[in-house]
Amino acid sequence: MVEQQTAKNKTEQNILSALQWHMLCGADNVINKQPRDWYQKPLSAKIIIRQANKPNAPIQSPAIQSPAIQSTPPDQPPAVITGSLALIEKATKIAEQCNDWQQLIDAITAFTDHPLAQTASHCLTHQGSPAKPKLLIIGDVPSKNDDINGALFSGEVGALLDKMLKAIQLSRSDCLLSNIIYWRPPGDRNLTDNEIAICRPFFEKMLSFIQPEIIMAIGNVTANALHAGNQLTDDKKPLIHKIINHQNRFMTKPVQTINSLHPSFLLRVPDKKRVAWQDLLAIQAIITDNNSDN
Repeated sequence: MVEQQTAKNKTEQNILSALQWHMLCGADNVINKQPRDWYQKPLSAKIIIRQANKPNAPIQSPAIQSPAIQSTPPDQPPAVITGSLALIEKATKIAEQCNDWQQLIDAITAFTDHPLAQTASHCLTHQGSPAKPKLLIIGDVPSKNDDINGALFSGEVGALLDKMLKAIQLSRSDCLLSNIIYWRPPGDRNLTDNEIAICRPFFEKMLSFIQPEIIMAIGNVTANALHAGNQLTDDKKPLIHKIINHQNRFMTKPVQTINSLHPSFLLRVPDKKRVAWQDLLAIQAIITDNNSDN
């Protein structure tokens, strides 16, 4: 009897663990037990009732047809989802009405309409002081450790970032840390274009309140989102490891920006640290020149 109860408890624990794992991966939608051809129209109510009255009759399945394939790609990319468009407009209006830094931070924290705000434990807007930081470091999203600890760039990623800053005589107290997204995506999945677009008014307005000597945008997602069509190369990608001037609709003047590698990437690919080191030296040179001018 005890063995049966132990086996039952173990089974229930396994089921709960499996459900938690699926939720962390973002799989939170229930599907039907029977496969369905989504290219066909659903059965009418009359057919469903008729089949219910004949329990031994085989279930009617619509004939499988090949979906129509468009021979040429559309000229324009697909429009953003209508619900997201409304959120983008709402976020833009809120950002435009913020007249100072604290007002903006409070507005972001209160913006629970963002899809990712429903699943994250913390809203992580920034770390450090906005009062003329030497360096603004902006990444993509909070990590799992960040969301658990309630602090940006924590764990191994933060330890490596601290070493990188120390190598050029900087510390976190000299910097402002932030991301283009303030909530951790479920299961650390990739961001969608709509999720970035909803946050865009916030991180663009944030830059207008900060006057850093230089911006360090870390990661391809950050670089693409930050520049959003400005300062692009011929192949439509942001200039990586090059100093460029960045300015958005809210900023009154451009700020020198370098697109570099994220510490989390450097932990996975240590050989790229020599590339990141060159970016750090470029940042140090700019800060040194600015100090000499002052």
